[in-house]
Amino acid sequence: MKIDEDFMDLRAWNHFVFQPGDGTRYDCLLTLDPYGGYYVICNNSSLWRYYRGDYLKFLCGNDNEYTRRAIFNYLEARKSINELSEDLQ
Repeated sequence: MKIDEDFMDLRAWNHFVFQPGDGTRYDCLLTLDPYGGYYVICNNSSLWRYYRGDYLKFLCGNDNEYTRRAIFNYLEARKSINELSEDLQ
């Protein structure tokens, strides 16, 4: 077995659960993408890539426009995500 890279930063993830007020509930895990931005895993059923101030891109799993909009709006409104990105750099 050859391991090219094995890096763990325990500060680089965040778990959050929110309800946007339309009867849905989202359980998400946010972690750094080693190539920039963040990965967002939602309800263990979809994976997205998030860039602050830009767009939430669907990568795999269940693609749903309502989910994309809810997660993106939550992350854009959340002040601590901006603080998190500054702390990790």
